[in-house]
Amino acid sequence: MVDEPPHVASGLSYLETHVFHANLQHPPLLKEISALFLLMAGDHWPKSQLADAVTRGDQEAANLEWPVGNNIIHENGADRVMFWGRLPSILLAALLGGLIYW
Repeated sequence: MVDEPPHVASGLSYLETHVFHANLQHPPLLKEISALFLLMAGDHWPKSQLADAVTRGDQEAANLEWPVGNNIIHENGADRVMFWGRLPSILLAALLGGLIYW
């Protein structure tokens, strides 16, 4: 669990708030797909001051997706969040591997 917290937080923020301020250094598609699985598993964007600062895109909110992501993981259980957050990437990799083999 090295860099998952900002990806979890940014993906959930993209889908639930429709605001693209968090973690802009990476393309959003895989984060949104992972967040879709997290939403289906029952995880949601938190209602907190830190989360609100991330969605506002304040200058002071730079890198706040790290603590927000850590809070999401801690509140919902690390094993559960990591399973559902990683599952789409694993399935996509298996699908592409099968396509290459074919």
